[in-house]
Amino acid sequence: MLKLPPPLGYEGIRIESAKLNKIIFCLNIRDHKGKVYFPEVMWAIFHSIIGNNDERVHKCEQVANIMKELKKKYPDLGKSVTPDCLCGNKFYKNELTVTKYLCAMHIYHHWKKYKNYKLKT
Repeated sequence: MLKLPPPLGYEGIRIESAKLNKIIFCLNIRDHKGKVYFPEVMWAIFHSIIGNNDERVHKCEQVANIMKELKKKYPDLGKSVTPDCLCGNKFYKNELTVTKYLCAMHIYHHWKKYKNYKLKT
């Protein structure tokens, strides 16, 4: 998000990491074994800006064509991927999201620092 230019991202804009993490949390983007797929990020950002992802959007010809191509190009997203899944409308209880990954890495790094500190003392 820091490398993506405005209005979709924050390139060249100073933003606190806590605020950026909140934005990432709201986007609810899944982590696919260390990968984040471009369509999920773009659709989530687009939806957060436009705020419209209703039935008419899903059924329009352009979105139907995009979804067909997306399923071919990104098979790891699954055959049943929908615009709702892409824009983070689905709540991922048991799946890893980018936010969960970032939190886990933050905790891990602080735990590692603490463990090294304890070993030195």
